[in-house]
Amino acid sequence: MKHVLLSLAAVCALFAVSANARAQQVGIASREAGATAISANDDEYERANAADVAIWLHQPGAGADKEALARHLSGIVREWTPQERTRLEAMLQRLAPGLAQISSVLPEHVQIAAIRPEASGGADFTRGSTIFLIGLRATDAELDERFFHELFHVISRANAERRDQLYALVGFSRCTPMALDSALTEHVLTNPDAPRVEYAAQVTVNNRTFWTTPLMVADLPRYTAQSGLFDHVDLQFVPLARDAQGRCTLDESVTVARGDVATAVIAQAGGNTDYVIHPEELVADNFAQMMTSRSNTSSPEIYDRLAGVLQIQRPAPGQ
Repeated sequence: MKHVLLSLAAVCALFAVSANARAQQVGIASREAGATAISANDDEYERANAADVAIWLHQPGAGADKEALARHLSGIVREWTPQERTRLEAMLQRLAPGLAQISSVLPEHVQIAAIRPEASGGADFTRGSTIFLIGLRATDAELDERFFHELFHVISRANAERRDQLYALVGFSRCTPMALDSALTEHVLTNPDAPRVEYAAQVTVNNRTFWTTPLMVADLPRYTAQSGLFDHVDLQFVPLARDAQGRCTLDESVTVARGDVATAVIAQAGGNTDYVIHPEELVADNFAQMMTSRSNTSSPEIYDRLAGVLQIQRPAPGQ
């Protein structure tokens, strides 16, 4: 019996070490490592269009020169300052228990790289398993929540087979193929955290029920070399018709105010966040709230369902 107990103790210790080792797989990237990751030939790179190149390079007539885009992106990565590294190390130590809880859905290695804030319009984002931050938030609570938001994108990318279930948590269903006018799609900006537009939500506005998907559309004629990354980008909600096979087409019979559609989508998603540019972002905010034990949200029950889809243990409220 003693040998059995010792064996069980050894197994438990092994699992504890394994979980801790996985938690430690989140590291701090050098400028070189970040530059390599941000210029990789991945899904975001492949889907980049002329609008993406124009906005990122501040060159309205640049065309879809992806090699120029890759060179530009590699140049916006910077080194972390010693003070920033110290704070990131403290954050990773502080969040180690939570990272151990979600180790089963983490890729083998995640790294956090720094980028110049003016180059991305003040937006954090991810590529592959690399998180790119414009800097560190003022408080630890803000930093933790932002980190977990971006970490969700890495998790989502590594667990793409669960996206249908994840996006369903906020009211979105797969909508493929999605047939949209090329005059519109060529101006749609690619979200590095969710390059594909393949999901839609069914909403009811003014007694009219229809499907819709959010799109970030660049107004290139007004865009200049002096414009900020998002100065001339509009969030539009495209009305769609969805058939029994999940195929979607533009529904030109729907005319509803954009604000009313946004309100309906946010409400259907549970109301925990208004970050409605893509279902990926809605779920990422919910994940960050769950991991930081937010308690002042409209629909905390989403967190239990989210943990269930990911098959992870939800942190206890107030943990």
